[in-house]
Amino acid sequence: MGDFKSYKMTVPTYGAIMLDPDMKYCLLVQGFYTKASWGFPKGKINAEESPEDCAVREVLEETGFDVKDLLKPDKYLERQWNGQLTRLYIINGVPLSTKFQPRTRKEIKSLHWFPIDALPTHKKDLTSKMQLNMNPNSFFMAIPFVKSLRKWIDNKNTQQEAQRPKYQILVR
Repeated sequence: MGDFKSYKMTVPTYGAIMLDPDMKYCLLVQGFYTKASWGFPKGKINAEESPEDCAVREVLEETGFDVKDLLKPDKYLERQWNGQLTRLYIINGVPLSTKFQPRTRKEIKSLHWFPIDALPTHKKDLTSKMQLNMNPNSFFMAIPFVKSLRKWIDNKNTQQEAQRPKYQILVR
């Protein structure tokens, strides 16, 4: 049994970081059996499945939302720890009013939009305690991605700002 558990921990996981149109909030899911732990919707890849297809399937199972048409294969954050790769595709433009409905039983207890600037970037970061009245450990599955996500959003906002037309006021 120990060998299977070791193997299982090496199977890559894929999922998504779902952002609202203003990129101020991200959707986190709370596992059914875990103690108030919040993370991004994701799961293990099946044999012969592409990373993108795995992410779409897992997000659909855990949230009931189909990200297939929003997923860009080159837009993701990735982390590896304890020999396991996790890749989360960034899906922006999901309305805050979206009604989510997990399609699995006894896997997801709750889904919630969280302000990205209220999420901790490390286990001693008390931002979530001050802003959400939640311990940083409640987000231990999301923490490895928060700093990179904020940087990605800052870069995206800077690019969008640079693309806006500049108007010159002419005074006669």
